[in-house]
Amino acid sequence: MATAALVAAAALTAAPASTAAPAAPLPEETGSASAARATQWWLSGMQVTKAHQVTRGKGVKICLVDSGVDTRFPDLVGARFAGGTDLSGMGRPDGLGQVNRTNHGTKMATLIAGQGRGPGHAEGLLGTAPDAEIISVSFKSDRVDDGTEDVATALKYCADHGAKVVNFSNGGDTLPAGVAYAQARDLVIVASTGNDGTRDQLGSSLSSRWGVLGVGGVDQNRVIDPASNAGPALLDRPGPDGAPDDVLDKAGVAVMGPYSLAPSTVEGRCPTT
Repeated sequence: MATAALVAAAALTAAPASTAAPAAPLPEETGSASAARATQWWLSGMQVTKAHQVTRGKGVKICLVDSGVDTRFPDLVGARFAGGTDLSGMGRPDGLGQVNRTNHGTKMATLIAGQGRGPGHAEGLLGTAPDAEIISVSFKSDRVDDGTEDVATALKYCADHGAKVVNFSNGGDTLPAGVAYAQARDLVIVASTGNDGTRDQLGSSLSSRWGVLGVGGVDQNRVIDPASNAGPALLDRPGPDGAPDDVLDKAGVAVMGPYSLAPSTVEGRCPTT
């Protein structure tokens, strides 16, 4: 139960990611620490606070494949980082430090393991799994062709270093073998569905792979954000020789997580069951 609660909480953190544009500023970059905590409607609205009564992620390693992490961000003081690496050729060997100017990895790390600040840590940004240990893998998806080799390398690194959850909120894909390697080692892959606003399918990104937990975005009323991709996942159908062919069947649905800070009625309501 504790692991399930952590996975559910970690899944929510994939939603604010973007595959098409730089991430929005952290609330603390445009306001006070107290105002930042007030924007985190999903803590109560999606029962993350209740889940914290069961687990805050202690003893679980979450692999963050992103743009690196600036551990100097105030709400990350006290967060646990260990065992990271750099696959971009541009970052620090331990996977910390930013490899671009979007601060995307720092934002995702804060949503995962933010400690908050102030008396009783009641201000600032609180993560969904603040006691978990983060393995930061700094990553640039277009470094090798379309990024498939880098994604596979990242998943293998996460699996081989004891991660139980990987958060991948970037563009990029990998062949089924890359996903299978991680899943065979009990690694839950959480991937953002993207921000193109499509509704028919998730596309050919990692989030569409069978067994990957694809996370899109909703507002506090569980209304799908207009920019968030949503739709059935895709399944590689084996050919006569047993290897995946080019035909994809719709198979399953993606999970929706917190995305925007204001309600919207542009799109339909995301199911709650």
